[in-house]
Amino acid sequence: MVNGLASREVGGKKVILPVWHDVGFDDVRGYSPTLADRVAVSTNEGLERVVERLLLAMK
Repeated sequence: MVNGLASREVGGKKVILPVWHDVGFDDVRGYSPTLADRVAVSTNEGLERVVERLLLAMK
């Protein structure tokens, strides 16, 4: 599923902004190296930061 979404990212248009909750980079990399290579936001940064990044991604 992740690879299918990643393949939709053409021409610089991003369709994935991972939100990491209670996981770290090593956890994500162990599950999906493709997903770990993405720019992501962690809930450890606080809800305001997560919302800010999601809003930016949707523009």
